[in-house]
Amino acid sequence: MNIEDELRGALDVTAPPATTSLDTVLRRGKRRVFARRAGAVFGAAAVVVGIGMGAVTLTPPPSSQPPAAQLPRVISQHDLDWTRVGVPPQQPNDKGECQYKGRTTQPEFPVGMAELSSELVGGFEADLRRLFPGLEVDRTGVRDGNYRSERQFDLTDRGGTGSVQLLAGRFTTGSPQFYADDALRITGDCAPPLRKVLADGTILQMHGVHRFRPDKPFKAYAQALYAYRKDGLILKIEVRTTGSADMRRVPELSDFWEPVAPGRDSLPLSQEQLVMLGLAVAVAV
Repeated sequence: MNIEDELRGALDVTAPPATTSLDTVLRRGKRRVFARRAGAVFGAAAVVVGIGMGAVTLTPPPSSQPPAAQLPRVISQHDLDWTRVGVPPQQPNDKGECQYKGRTTQPEFPVGMAELSSELVGGFEADLRRLFPGLEVDRTGVRDGNYRSERQFDLTDRGGTGSVQLLAGRFTTGSPQFYADDALRITGDCAPPLRKVLADGTILQMHGVHRFRPDKPFKAYAQALYAYRKDGLILKIEVRTTGSADMRRVPELSDFWEPVAPGRDSLPLSQEQLVMLGLAVAVAV
């Protein structure tokens, strides 16, 4: 994967307790009700599945697609009622990499080009602090360029500092499923993404852990979750092993940032935590 592919991908150009299901939680109302209860739900789920509030350590493999044994624990369909999209997995090449495939049809505002409202960003930050009290959350500032807008928050615990990014896009024609289906290979994963369809038609799609900028000599990792909402809003949440101190602007493309160091040895959010954050964003007003 070359730098052009990676940048196109970055811009998209080209469990709760057994007595409470996720659908039941979501039907209870608006984002603030959900956010207040999510912390308790996650704490109970941690006891059941044996996870802590800390991140899952990655053992960096020699290729861009880590072996299954080296990935964070895969979410079980029983725990979280997610399904893997029913398309064949890709076969990795001799370098262990699978094919990146950008979108064939772009929304009117590709992900990264739609403005993030102050209400959405404020709610996102509040969700981070409520859901994950064991993490230090630091707003590292607005990253707006000529046409790209993103918000990044550094996330720090005993494992070091990583980050989470929030970006938005918007479509006025087509459906959430169309754009979700069109982006199955957007991160170059070998396995199909995991998907959750909410009662209102919103689609949450979580891709696997992958190398972030595999052309770099060090091994930084990322994981992305997309929310394709019925109202036409596309939200991308990407958690990375790199923090703001590990990034710099791409010299020839000032709207983009690239890693200059691998960052921490683990993602600062586990897959379960990323799911909780994605669900909170998906029902945001």
